[in-house]
Amino acid sequence: MNKPEILLARSIWLFNTSELNERGVALGPIYRAIQERYRFLRYPHKPEDFMQSSVTFADGEFDGLSAGLQIYADGLLGDSKSSTTVSDRFLGDLLSWTAQEFRLNYTQDLVKTKAYESQIVFSSELSVRKKLKKLDQFARILEGLSSKDPAQQDAVAVMFRGDQLGRHSFTFERRDGIPFSENRYYSKAAVPTEKHLELIETFEQIIGS
Repeated sequence: MNKPEILLARSIWLFNTSELNERGVALGPIYRAIQERYRFLRYPHKPEDFMQSSVTFADGEFDGLSAGLQIYADGLLGDSKSSTTVSDRFLGDLLSWTAQEFRLNYTQDLVKTKAYESQIVFSSELSVRKKLKKLDQFARILEGLSSKDPAQQDAVAVMFRGDQLGRHSFTFERRDGIPFSENRYYSKAAVPTEKHLELIETFEQIIGS
C-alpha cells in the first residue's frame, strides 16, 4: 500500500444525548456557538434542518483540520479526514466545552460505547485475481464472452462482515471510475484509522505471499 488518502475517519459515541441537557437549556444558542467555535460552513439554521433524525454540521475546522458533526438522539458522530484519533479529540473537546459553557451534564462515563468507521483510498500492486487462480480462470471466461471487444475483467472487491453485523467489517475494492492500470483501491473498515491501515497492509501481505 502507498499514497493513502483518508476519505473518512468517523468516531461514533453512543449514549442518550438527552441526558446532556437535563436542565432544558435552549438549543439555539448552543448550536450557534458550535457553528462559530468550529467554523462550520454548513450548519442547521432552517426549520427543515431540525425535522430530520439528526442535526448536521459540515465543513468545519478543529485544530486546523477538517471536522464534521452529526447529533442523534442516541449519540454523536464526529468526522475528520485525518484519523479517528482526531475525530475522538474533536468530540471530546465539543462535549467538554459545551458542558462548561452551557452547564450541560457531561462526564466521560456518560458515553456507553465507541465505534468507528474508516474509509481509505490507496495504491496497491496486489491483484486478487492473479493470486487466487480460480478467480483468474473465471475472469478469462468472462473476457472470452465478447469476441469483438473483450473487456478486461477483474475481481473488484473482497468483503468481510460478521455474522450478526449489518455493515462490513473490512473491504478491499477497486476504486470506482479509475482504470485498472492505475492500481487505485478503496477500503472501508469498522476500526480506528491506524488499525485500518495495518489491516490493509496485512491483507496485502497474506494474499500477496
